[in-house]
Amino acid sequence: MQSRSRVVAREEPLFSVQRSPILEDLKLLSDHHDQLKRARNQTANRTHRCLVALDPAYHERIPNLTAAKHIASVLRFLRGNNSVRAANPLLCP
Repeated sequence: MQSRSRVVAREEPLFSVQRSPILEDLKLLSDHHDQLKRARNQTANRTHRCLVALDPAYHERIPNLTAAKHIASVLRFLRGNNSVRAANPLLCP
């Protein structure tokens, strides 16, 4: 045990890492991007649950919620649906 401490004591000290402001900004932007992606996925999953409650076969016509044409299809579907759930998304499961 003493031999290890002598070797460590003889070695050169490690340099300390200093963060540059640019790297800190990049980290903040990256973290914010991750938060936005998570929020987008949560919103898409919530929307999916609502659409399944309205029409269990909706995914056959609308395969995803990322393409603009699919989002337009969802809006047309909701405009044509007169149910209470379509009018109030807070009632979705």
